[in-house]
Amino acid sequence: MKYAEYAIGALRNRNNIQDITKFKLNGERNECYRSIFLFSEDYKFFVEKTKGVAGFAGEHIADMLIWDFDSEYGLEQVKGRVSEFVETLHWNFGIPYEYIHISFSGKKGFHVIIPFQAICENPNPSVNFWKVYKAMACDLGEGFPFDNSIYELKRVLRLNNTINEKSGLYKI
Repeated sequence: MKYAEYAIGALRNRNNIQDITKFKLNGERNECYRSIFLFSEDYKFFVEKTKGVAGFAGEHIADMLIWDFDSEYGLEQVKGRVSEFVETLHWNFGIPYEYIHISFSGKKGFHVIIPFQAICENPNPSVNFWKVYKAMACDLGEGFPFDNSIYELKRVLRLNNTINEKSGLYKI
């Protein structure tokens, strides 16, 4: 499972399935996204045949676990909640600090990302993996104000060091 969907240059440029081990941005700094979930080559063949990702119901896994924290009240407020969440991941769940990556999303919040292997060393691909993934993220994030609508099979996430066209800021 090493294929992901990319949207390069704009969110509307979806349905670009590539091997994550070979993908390179090649200096692209405009909007760029990658699917949260990873798929087998069957996904690539499906998208080539159907010209879209809609309707795909095959096995998938993830290489990272993500939480999206946003705030309408300002970055300082959400920053404090993210700090508390990181401490909870570390102290309550034993996630080493060096596994926890925090990125400014480029607009109104932060993404907290840990390698999926920090939770499960060898995840089993499944057609319902996204449901297990969402349950894990919600359990670990219980009590914190993160956006749990991102846990959909076809969801993509902005890549680091690419711009958010709406805000003009970069995800860093």
